[in-house]
Amino acid sequence: MKKLLYLFLILPLVFSSCKKEDEKVQGCTDSAASNYNSNAEENDGSCLFDGCTDLLATNYDPAANNDDGSCEYSIIASWDLDQIWIDNQDVTGSFFEFEYTFYNDNSTYYEFSLADGNGNVLTDYGSEVWALSGSTITCVDIVDGDIAIWTVDHINGTQLHMSATLDGSLWDIHLKK
Repeated sequence: MKKLLYLFLILPLVFSSCKKEDEKVQGCTDSAASNYNSNAEENDGSCLFDGCTDLLATNYDPAANNDDGSCEYSIIASWDLDQIWIDNQDVTGSFFEFEYTFYNDNSTYYEFSLADGNGNVLTDYGSEVWALSGSTITCVDIVDGDIAIWTVDHINGTQLHMSATLDGSLWDIHLKK
């Protein structure tokens, strides 16, 4: 019995005295990553590279795997109507054709058709020159010189939301590609 007791006391000492291999510190070992760990000895695949990850953005970064909100988008495109509100009333159903195109040379072309309350079809089209400053688009009609100042509320690769006060009415337009 004594021998058995000694065996239970000695065996744990033998196993605990064996040298264990030091575990390597895991983490991101790439110094270009935003979560670089200078103490890491072994890369665990967790490295984050900040940048724009949206393929539709003008500043898309193919090396980025962590979107940092820096994506930039161009308004130069042909846009179709998605939704339109005038004075907070949805009038999207009144329009059955609506296209707005911004060109590289700072010109635009717009065309729309809508049904009025009496069943008549009203059509308008024209060209403008435009300038973008920050989130403000200023459009000047080439024919009559009317000026419209739009505020870009949201833009991404497929949507452009803008608003303006025109002829005393608040217009809120959502366009899509």
